[in-house]
Amino acid sequence: MQNDVGPELDPLEEAHSRPFEPGRYGYYQYCDAPPAFCGSGMGAFVWFDTADEMVGFLLCVDAASCMAPREGGPEVVAALAAARPGLPSGDAAMPVAQKLYNDGLAGHYKVEWIGKAADLISGDSEYAQALRSEFRSACCDDNEEDDEDADGSPLADDEIEGFAEFLTEYGY
Repeated sequence: MQNDVGPELDPLEEAHSRPFEPGRYGYYQYCDAPPAFCGSGMGAFVWFDTADEMVGFLLCVDAASCMAPREGGPEVVAALAAARPGLPSGDAAMPVAQKLYNDGLAGHYKVEWIGKAADLISGDSEYAQALRSEFRSACCDDNEEDDEDADGSPLADDEIEGFAEFLTEYGY
């Protein structure tokens, strides 16, 4: 796809280059392959403007890039792409898409979190709280005596920029 500043990017590069913004939707995916495989355990967040765009990308583009070269991959890719039109629209599709993806790519890749970026800033899910706590431990814990800053409470406005930077490197 052509962007405003340079040459065309493939859909994966484009998706992975989008920054974290509170109004976006995203998912965190990591390599779920056994430890002997290169990249095992590595992951990344990917961001989109709408839930529908994200779900379509996850089931059709991401799954194809991960599974097409693997034995049985074409069948998995075809099944996920065929399931996309039957899913609900908007936010309701997210958990269904996550389950389809995780079931289809089990042992290869896994979506650990899917949702609204704003939920990572202030949501009460266990994942969001643990991620905020990890961010605070990594970025803000200069004084070991003051571990209260490493809690999972919602982010303050002045923490969001640092959190966004933390997410760009998370999983690598």
